[in-house]
Amino acid sequence: MWTHEHSAITSGTSHDVWHFYTDPDRMRTLPSVTLLHAKGRLALGSRFTLRIRRSPPLKQRVTEFDEDRHRFIAEARVPGAVIRTHHIVEDLDGESSRVTEKLELVGPASWLMARLLSEMMARTIRVITDDIAKATARSGRPDL
Repeated sequence: MWTHEHSAITSGTSHDVWHFYTDPDRMRTLPSVTLLHAKGRLALGSRFTLRIRRSPPLKQRVTEFDEDRHRFIAEARVPGAVIRTHHIVEDLDGESSRVTEKLELVGPASWLMARLLSEMMARTIRVITDDIAKATARSGRPDL
């Protein structure tokens, strides 16, 4: 199994960041998102296709969703492996929050997929996490 994670701090509240994160219409506004097909807000069982700049599109399904704890897991299948992405929003002090994306690559061919894709996947989660933090930062009143 291969794992990688990246976190970013934002001045947005965890509530505001969570609602941004789970709303495809808002996520489409990020500069790193070049494609996002989804119907409605994300929930358990939701399916969506996401493409981040300079990465191939991934068809994903939400396999865990915890609104109260502000976290969900989405999975995408690739040949011989599953890419499991943990999306986590943590409250830091009631005024700011931490956004974390953690990737896990599991399955019989995960070692091969890690060799082929790890650099691109690490860059992808860094870019999307940083974009979410910037988009949800408060400058006066957040545009959320």
